[in-house]
Amino acid sequence: MIERVHRLHGATRYCGVPQLRAACQRSETLLKQDDPEAQRALDELDAAIERLSEAAAQSA
Repeated sequence: MIERVHRLHGATRYCGVPQLRAACQRSETLLKQDDPEAQRALDELDAAIERLSEAAAQSA
């Protein structure tokens, strides 16, 4: 999971999606620390992905 979030986090730096980048960074950090809040951060990451997907669909 950490590797996938890390790759997504890296990709967000090139795509101009600050909310998604912040959610990735928080998730990655908490996963690396084995923090119990990691699941909540992953839920926030899922929500950020959904918002981006909806915005992309509206502008298409």
